[in-house]
Amino acid sequence: MVFIEVVGGGVVENRTISDLQNDFTEIESVVQDGELVCLTKDGFPSMIVMSVERYKELLGERQGTIEAVKTEGKSSVLGHSHDEIFFRT
Repeated sequence: MVFIEVVGGGVVENRTISDLQNDFTEIESVVQDGELVCLTKDGFPSMIVMSVERYKELLGERQGTIEAVKTEGKSSVLGHSHDEIFFRT
């Protein structure tokens, strides 16, 4: 198995798309433990598989960032106002 590094210091297990069909239970176990699995097709990344819980966390983090931009008026990372980001003023 091959692992790739992701932002935040974690790793993603690389598996082929055919592994999803042949080893579904094993891959399901990996993602239920909070890990990500990158499915490859013809040797190239095709999709990322994650648990529903991990997906909800990701959406929550994104929503928190959007709310912070709206509330603070500026993004400390981007340095642009909410209107500049979302309305291109």
